[in-house]
Amino acid sequence: MKKYFVLFLLLGASMFLASCEDTTNNPLEPASAGKYFFQSNPAGAQVWVDGVNSNKVTPDTVSATKGSRTVTLKHTDYRDTSFTVTYEEGKSKSHPLVVMTETAANTTSYGPVKIWETLGTDASQPSGLILKNGTASGIGTTAANRLLVDLFYNTTGYDIVSASISSSLTRVTYFKAAGAANLSDGADAPAKDATWTTSITNDRDNSQYYWVLDADGHYSKIKIFNFGSTSNLAWVEIQWLYNPTAGNRRF
Repeated sequence: MKKYFVLFLLLGASMFLASCEDTTNNPLEPASAGKYFFQSNPAGAQVWVDGVNSNKVTPDTVSATKGSRTVTLKHTDYRDTSFTVTYEEGKSKSHPLVVMTETAANTTSYGPVKIWETLGTDASQPSGLILKNGTASGIGTTAANRLLVDLFYNTTGYDIVSASISSSLTRVTYFKAAGAANLSDGADAPAKDATWTTSITNDRDNSQYYWVLDADGHYSKIKIFNFGSTSNLAWVEIQWLYNPTAGNRRF
C-alpha cells in the first residue's frame, strides 16, 4: 500500500513541476526566438519579416524564430528596403542603420496660365486661379467655379493674393518666397509657419518661385512666368508644380 502511495506522490509532483515549467514559456515567443534591433533614416519605417507586418516601426526590436529571415522596411514616400538577417536562438543583435531612398515626387506641372487684375475685366479675362486643376476662373458672383479659386490678381496693390482676401470667397492660401528660380530644382517645401503670408506683393517678381499652401493642405511651387498689360489692364502668367497629396511637401 505504501508503495502505491509513494508512486502517487511522485506522479503528482512530476505533474506539478511540468505545470510550473509550462507557465514560464511564452507561446508568442518560442524558446528558439532571437531578437534584432532595427533603425532607419528616416525613423518610423514599418518592419516586415518574411512578408508579415511585425506591427513595429523603427527604431525597435523585433523577435523571430531562429534562421534566415528577409526583413523589409516600408515608409511613406520612400522605396521599400529589403535585406536578409540571421536570427540566432536566445541572442539579441543590432542591425546597422538603414538609410532609405526617397521615391520620386508625384507632382503635376501647370501653366503658364494668364490671370488679369480684378478691376475692369470681363468674363474672358479671369482674375482667379484654381491650383488643383490648372485653370483660371472669374471671381465674380456669376463665375461657375469661383468657390474653387485659391488666389487672384488684385488691382489693389497689384498683389497676387489669397482668395480669402475677397469678401465673397472663402479659400485661404499662404505664400512664402523661396529665393530660388528653378521650379524643377527638386527642393521640398518648408513646413508652413508664421513667416508665410497671404499675398505676393511684387507682381513683377519672376526672379524666384514661391511656396504655396492651399486651403486643402496641398503644397505648390508657383512662379510668375510673364507679365504685361492690354488696354490698361494688367495681367500675369503663372506656372506651377502641384502636389496632389495633402500635407506632402515633396517636389
